[in-house]
Amino acid sequence: MSDNITIELTNPACGLVADELEARKITQSEAARAMGIDKQLLNAIVNYRREISTEMAMRIERYLGIRAEFLLKLQTAYKLKKAQAEKADAINREVEPLVA
Repeated sequence: MSDNITIELTNPACGLVADELEARKITQSEAARAMGIDKQLLNAIVNYRREISTEMAMRIERYLGIRAEFLLKLQTAYKLKKAQAEKADAINREVEPLVA
């Protein structure tokens, strides 16, 4: 009998922002106001419903001190892993490598 285990990937950049706000006891409203953004946007990010844009990463860096480049690298690595998990088989069937 074979058990299939599915692991749901979550955006680690969003999780890092959520964890930082919680650790520093900063409300989403306070953070959104300080960063000059809408509270709903920040809520969507910390609840994994929205990715972090380049501009947003810069705002987070300015406010929380988390490097924008680091956040975007985390997010890019996450997106690649997710795409590999979801699309690698189809791509391998559809695309012949130029060099084997």
